[in-house]
Amino acid sequence: MLKPAHIGRTVDLLFAMLMLHAGAARASDFWDRVRDPARGAYDRLVKRAEAALADNDPMAAARHAKVAVAQLPDSATAHRVLGQALLQLDLFGAASDAFAAALARDASALDGHRAQLAQSAGIAAMRGGRYELAARIQQRLATHLPPGEDRRRVFARLGDALLCLGPQRLEQARWAYAHALAGAERDDIDLYLGAALATLREGQERDAMLALSELRTAVRLERALHNRVLPEAERLARLAIGLEAIADNRGAANAWAAAAARGGPWQTFHAARASQLNEMGVAR
Repeated sequence: MLKPAHIGRTVDLLFAMLMLHAGAARASDFWDRVRDPARGAYDRLVKRAEAALADNDPMAAARHAKVAVAQLPDSATAHRVLGQALLQLDLFGAASDAFAAALARDASALDGHRAQLAQSAGIAAMRGGRYELAARIQQRLATHLPPGEDRRRVFARLGDALLCLGPQRLEQARWAYAHALAGAERDDIDLYLGAALATLREGQERDAMLALSELRTAVRLERALHNRVLPEAERLARLAIGLEAIADNRGAANAWAAAAARGGPWQTFHAARASQLNEMGVAR
């Protein structure tokens, strides 16, 4: 059994070893910068960019981050900071490109930061039309979040992104919506619209309409559609299925036709749905 004096010496020794290790790490960083001056300049630029973000100056942050990217294009950090700056400037396409570049260099580039950053990056990718990137970000984020409301929301956005990628990702989209629906409130209409649309596209019309049984008025429908970041064709498709659910079949046929006119991977499905309602004399 160790005596108190021995314990004290042991603690002192451990502390000394930790300080030696920290000192060695700092010395290593110093000599790394001496051997590679570009790295030192890069680190200073990234710090300036991060400080500008903290000061709510995204223009300066973007300027510093762009120079840092030019200094060391293979390092993920500057790309990630550039994405943050461009996101604050509402340049969603450019921001999503920067986040994609960061993730291409380091799959964990958005990890270790607030979950809000990854969520914002995913939304930027949706706004920028980068649906594969949006799905990738949301799927990784979902694996890092604990069960709860935030995780359900991420799964819902994952389902939205996967639906935008077309029929080949339909099964994955339904899987994502199933996770999002677990424990969801029945009045979470924007979520149920996406899930019902995926169900209808899989050919299960009765189940799709049943999922929207709580939808009673067009007012609730418009409010729900306002909450989602979606391409116009997908927004119109959700409008169409919502109008079907409240028995506004004429409006639904027009919305399906408008969705088809926007093109996209579901164009054929949307056109067929519009034709089906019209052929029935819009009497459903």
